Amino acid sequence: MMKRLINQSGQPVVYPVGHIDASNALKFQSHLEEVLQGLGSSDVLVVDMSQVDFLDSAGLMALLHIRTTAQIRGVQIILCAIPASVQIMLELTQLDRVFPVMPSDEATGAATISVPQPAIKLAA
Repeated sequence: MMKRLINQSGQPVVYPVGHIDASNALKFQSHLEEVLQGLGSSDVLVVDMSQVDFLDSAGLMALLHIRTTAQIRGVQIILCAIPASVQIMLELTQLDRVFPVMPSDEATGAATISVPQPAIKLAA
């Protein structure tokens, strides 16, 4: 499941939920690509990882693909609220040096408003 909101600064914040693994990494990637299509140069996309229970190599590859796509478009990807289990994967692969990371309250803003986007189920 994934929801998308807009923070106080007008930046999209994506909230993936559950496992991001080989069974749903392409769906996760596709959803983030959809969000990127609506963004322009110098925009920011925040990915709040607080509800992600598990991230495997397929999930990491999806994040890397999205980062590359975002860079081409001039969009910055920021990860926030990373759980310990996901942080370990990022550190082991040294991707914690590739993605900017912020605490949840700084990246998502104190208040959010809903965007009329249906939640997308990620877990199979």
